[in-house]
Amino acid sequence: MLSTIEDIIAEGTQGGCSLQEPSHQGEYMGTPASGKEVQLTGISIYRIEGGKIAQEWSVEDEYGLMAQIGTVAETEQ
Repeated sequence: MLSTIEDIIAEGTQGGCSLQEPSHQGEYMGTPASGKEVQLTGISIYRIEGGKIAQEWSVEDEYGLMAQIGTVAETEQ
């Protein structure tokens, strides 16, 4: 899946971005590509050192994605 960067922020030696995946185009966690439009959001934060990424912290709503493509059952909330 290709990510779309929604926002980018940076200050000093740290920066971050929020991501969104548009569609399920490849095999994911054993589920074949469906071509379905999906909503996967995530945030990544980077520490930059010497002009390069030295560390990365990321979080994504993978359960929400798996529910959308049928890998797991959606739960009612």
